Amino acid sequence: MLALIPLVWMGCKGKDSNDASKLLKTESDSASYGLGLFLASRSVPPYWKEINYELVARAIKDFQNGGDSNLLVDMESLRPVLMAYDKKMQDAEIEEQAKPNMEEGEKFMAEFKKQKDVQVLPSGIAYQVITAGTGNSPKLTDTVVCHYNGSLTNGTTFDQTNEKPARFLLNEMIPGWKEVLPKMKSGGKWKIVIPYEQAYGKEGNGSVIPPGATLVFEVELLDIVPSNMPELESLKGMTVPSGR
Repeated sequence: MLALIPLVWMGCKGKDSNDASKLLKTESDSASYGLGLFLASRSVPPYWKEINYELVARAIKDFQNGGDSNLLVDMESLRPVLMAYDKKMQDAEIEEQAKPNMEEGEKFMAEFKKQKDVQVLPSGIAYQVITAGTGNSPKLTDTVVCHYNGSLTNGTTFDQTNEKPARFLLNEMIPGWKEVLPKMKSGGKWKIVIPYEQAYGKEGNGSVIPPGATLVFEVELLDIVPSNMPELESLKGMTVPSGR
């Protein structure tokens, strides 16, 4: 903790240095402020927007002055409260981040539905047949071989195949793929718009898929390997898509 003291002084230029000189008058003041920074940066989730800082300070003081016997509420009783509050705050943060993407997705879907020959499934997924296939349709337990391009509604491509097609087990993919691809026939090419509920939900998927994002795919189904057949040698080494 001693290493924090000079760091506090060095960081004074982040705000008005006059405030720092007025408030951090002693070594104890600097150490106290450093302790607050230490706790905030390592213990307080950034999505906790509502914090009663007076009670935070009271809890530290109570524990320092008497340990467990001096607390308003024991830690074991507060544990489920902390877990529930953390989930509430995290859900609120996700909702806030997802809302504009959800609204954009709804607008995109409404315009897509106006295009010629677009079919809409009860789940809200919409698709347009670019090329009708003539082969078999895959089962969820089959391995599917395809070329595809996945993009966001703003046109940003987040995943695609190159020269080699991708292969994957259909039942390991997002719900939207599992619902639509069994309706395709080998040799077909479809444009598919998948609402966030049938994709990666309000949470999204890391830095690749934003929260609440509607996804747009162009999928060309090249071949199907039934689950009761051994993997073909020609399929080995093909790309497996990252969007699972």
